[in-house]
Amino acid sequence: MKTEAPKISAFQLATIGFFLSNALFVGLGTINVLSLAKQDAWISTVIALFIGLIPIGILLYVMNYRPDQNILEKNKSLFGKLIGNIINIILSAYILLITVLLLWSVTNFAITMYLVKTPSNFIAIIFTMTAVYAVIKGIETISRTSEVLFFLTLISVVVITISLISYTQIDNLKPFLAEGIIPPIKYSFFFISYWLTPIIFLTIIPKNNIVNKHYNKYLIGGLIAGLVVMLSVYIIVPATITPPLAALYRFPAYYVQRKISIGGAIDNVENFLSIHWYFNAFLLITMGIYFLQTHVKDIFKMKTPRSMNITTIIIGLIIVIIQNYVFPNAAMSLDFMKDTFPLYISLSLFILMLIIGLVIFTKRNKKKA
Repeated sequence: MKTEAPKISAFQLATIGFFLSNALFVGLGTINVLSLAKQDAWISTVIALFIGLIPIGILLYVMNYRPDQNILEKNKSLFGKLIGNIINIILSAYILLITVLLLWSVTNFAITMYLVKTPSNFIAIIFTMTAVYAVIKGIETISRTSEVLFFLTLISVVVITISLISYTQIDNLKPFLAEGIIPPIKYSFFFISYWLTPIIFLTIIPKNNIVNKHYNKYLIGGLIAGLVVMLSVYIIVPATITPPLAALYRFPAYYVQRKISIGGAIDNVENFLSIHWYFNAFLLITMGIYFLQTHVKDIFKMKTPRSMNITTIIIGLIIVIIQNYVFPNAAMSLDFMKDTFPLYISLSLFILMLIIGLVIFTKRNKKKA
């Protein structure tokens, strides 16, 4: 007897998309966009909203094709078993790279801000094994966790925004478009690469597993909500500490929160309020492990829960080991995210999804002919 596929709600999918869309800004994307666009970072963010509708549309087009299949199964049905498996391996390699990259970043953030004397491997293992446990429990548990974390994040963001409004000076964002409109348009592509690249993780969830026929609107809403959070960062941070200082700090959003005083009596709350950045990283790492686990399961035709659980743990440990060697220092990570990631990772993934979308379009037209 065939077991019923696990179901998640459209709202839960939207919350996962929300966290994925903000994840690469944790210690990486935020400082790069600020250092490039400076006081016009918020303008680049607004422009990114409109340009970003193109990759979002392609993603939804691919997800809507054969709703009973995930992206791995779709690739094999579209390109044949051999080429489909090659594409899946390439896709999984990208997923692994992004997951490792973010684990390194969040571990580095924890060591720099909180746990200076704690071994990085210990932090990485604790963080990854929590994600592994969520993956073992299944996509329903992941989605419910995302839903709860979304409301906690919403509270945190509202508190931060309200607390910092009195410190913001709009004059710090002037002059607007000092170098014209072309630079903000250029830097909007950097924002898009950090904002939308991780949403490819969502393709591992078949559309039929999502309960609500309006899931497209929910997902777009979740992604736009993620953009709005980053828009608030790019307005409040430079308006509070000036653009030059914002571009100088490694974690500008964290340092700005040191100004927050709740009720004029509760100070030093930046550590607590910054926890929402960890939620972004946690969901991306969790979905990355879930994607890789599903691929390994597909390759080796695993059926028993025990073999899948062991595989999930091994994947988590591999990610922990690799993150030790990804970057020798923070400067190299920023250079990678500025020079390599947008062009060689983000753009190539966009082209891959575009090719898949074109093949789907061609096959659909042949059926109609």
